[in-house]
Amino acid sequence: MFEVYVPYTTANLGPGFDCIGLALSVEARISVEWQEAGVSWSRCDPQYQNENHLLLRAYRLGMETIGLPLRGLALDFLSMPPIARGLGSSAVCIVAGLMIAREAAKEAGKEMDMELMIRLATQLEGHPDNVAPALMGGCILSLMAETGIVIQEISVHEKIGLLALIPPFELATEISRGAIPEQVPHKQAVYNVGRGMLLTQALASGEMGKLAMALEDRLHEPYRIPLIEGAEAIREKMDELGAVRTVISGAGPTLLVVYEKGMGFEEKAKAWMAQQHRSWDVFPWTVQARGAWVKN
Repeated sequence: MFEVYVPYTTANLGPGFDCIGLALSVEARISVEWQEAGVSWSRCDPQYQNENHLLLRAYRLGMETIGLPLRGLALDFLSMPPIARGLGSSAVCIVAGLMIAREAAKEAGKEMDMELMIRLATQLEGHPDNVAPALMGGCILSLMAETGIVIQEISVHEKIGLLALIPPFELATEISRGAIPEQVPHKQAVYNVGRGMLLTQALASGEMGKLAMALEDRLHEPYRIPLIEGAEAIREKMDELGAVRTVISGAGPTLLVVYEKGMGFEEKAKAWMAQQHRSWDVFPWTVQARGAWVKN
C-alpha cells in the first residue's frame, strides 16, 4: 500500500490566462493498494465510481505508454479538493493516476520522467496550466508550442500571501469558459500582454504596487465575475481592507486574494468573511514548492 499526495492548484492569476499556475500548500491524499483485478472505491462519490474517472483514465494512459498490463486498484480518497471550484480537482485526479502508473513502472524497473508525465497529463487535461504545478510544485509558466510543451519556473517572493475564499456553490468550467467571447479588441489584448509580462517579475520581486497592476485582467475576469454571486462586493471589500488584488482562481468560483504578509490584512479579511459570508470557506495558503509525491 502507498499514498499519493498532489497539491491543489490555482491557475491564471489574472492576466496569465491558461498559462500561469501555482501549487498551493494543501494536498489531496489518496491511498492505493494493488489488487488482483478491477477497482474498489472508498470515500468517493458514487456518481464518479466508473471507468471514466479521470484518475483511472490517467492510470490507464500511463500504463499503456510504458507498456505494462493494468493492475487492480483499491482506492481510498482520504482528502480531495472540492469539485468545480477552480482549485485543480481534475488536475489532481489526472496527476494522481499518473503517479500510480509511475509506481508500477518503478516496480517493473521502468521510468516515467517529468517531461513524459507533463505531456501525458496535458493530453488528458487539454492544457498544462494546472497539471504542471501539480506535478512540479511552485509557480509555473507553461505554454503549448508546435515543438511541445514549454515550461518555465517563476519565483514567488516570500512576503506574498494568498487567501482562498471558497463559496458553497459550484461553477462548471464549461459555463465559465462559455462566458468568454471568442474575440477581443486589440486594445484589450495589449493590456493583458503588458500585465502578463510584468506579473512574472512582480511575483519574484515582491513589489506590491507593480503586482497590483500586474494582476489586472481584461480577457476573462470581467466576463466571469458576474457568474459568481457576491464576488464583486467581496472584491471591493478586500481592496478596502488592503488586499493587493483579488483574482478568480482558475475558472472560479473560488476567489484568490493576494496580499502582503505582516500587514494585518489576513485577520481583518477572515473576520469580515466570517461575519458577512459565513457559508464561504476561508483558507490562508502559500505557494508549495513540492509537487506530487508518493509515501510508501
